[in-house]
Amino acid sequence: MVKIPEILIERLQNLEPRFIRVAKHGKEPIDKDWPLNPMYADDPKLQEWLEDGGNYGVVGGKGLTIVDIDRQELKEIVNARLPPTFKTQSPRSNGWHLYYVCNLEKPIRLRDKDGENIGDIQGQGKQCVGPNSIHPNGGIYQIIDDKPFAQVTRTQLIDALKEYMIPDEETQIVEATAWLERKETNLDIYITEVLPLERLHKQGNEYYGPHPVHGSKTGKNFWVNLSKNCWHCFRHATGGGPLLWLAVKELSLIH
Repeated sequence: MVKIPEILIERLQNLEPRFIRVAKHGKEPIDKDWPLNPMYADDPKLQEWLEDGGNYGVVGGKGLTIVDIDRQELKEIVNARLPPTFKTQSPRSNGWHLYYVCNLEKPIRLRDKDGENIGDIQGQGKQCVGPNSIHPNGGIYQIIDDKPFAQVTRTQLIDALKEYMIPDEETQIVEATAWLERKETNLDIYITEVLPLERLHKQGNEYYGPHPVHGSKTGKNFWVNLSKNCWHCFRHATGGGPLLWLAVKELSLIH
C-alpha cells in the first residue's frame, strides 16, 4: 500500500485539495478531469486507490509551484540561488521535485545548450508523483528534505534559472503557426493522424520523447500538445501543426 506522508499532508493543508490518483507503478493520472478535481488526502476514493497499490500525484498551481530537475548543474543552481525547501527524489534518475509557495500562471520548461529538455517549473495543469509512490522500476519516491515550503516570487524563479528557460515567445510562435495553418487551409487534420504517439510518453494533455527524425540525448526534446494540435522541437526551436510536420518528415526522407 502507498501511504501519503503525514508531513506532506501538513505542508499542503493550507493550499486546498492537491492529490490525484496516478497509475500503479506509473506516473500518469488515471482520471481525465484530474486538473479540475484534486482530492484531499482522506478522500475515500483516493484512499481506496492507494490501498489497492495505486500511486498518487500532487497538483501544482494556485499558489504551489514544483520545480522538477535531473541535472546536477541545475541542482547546484537552485541550492545557490533559491531558499531551502521541501524536496523529494526520484529512484531512477535521482531527480528532484522542489516545492515552493509561488503563483506561477503557467509551467516553464528548461533546456540545455543542445536543446534537450532538462526539467520543468510546474504550475497550473501539471502534477508530479508524490513521495512513497512506486516508480516503474520498483524504486520508491522519497522525501530527502522535509523543510516547510519556501516562498518565492515568479521573478526569483526566472532569475535563478533564466539561462535554461524556453522563452514564452518561442512557444507562442509554435502555437500560432499551428493555428494559422488550420485557419488558412481550412483542413481538419489532427496531429495524431500524421504523428504516431506510440514511442512518446504522456504527461497531462501532452506527449514527449525523442525527436522522431534526429533523436535525442535525454529523450525529451520533442513535445506534442493535443489540445493545441501542435508539435515543438526544443533543439531547433521550431514547431507547428500537422502539415508542417508532414513537410519536415518528407524533407528528412529526401536527405
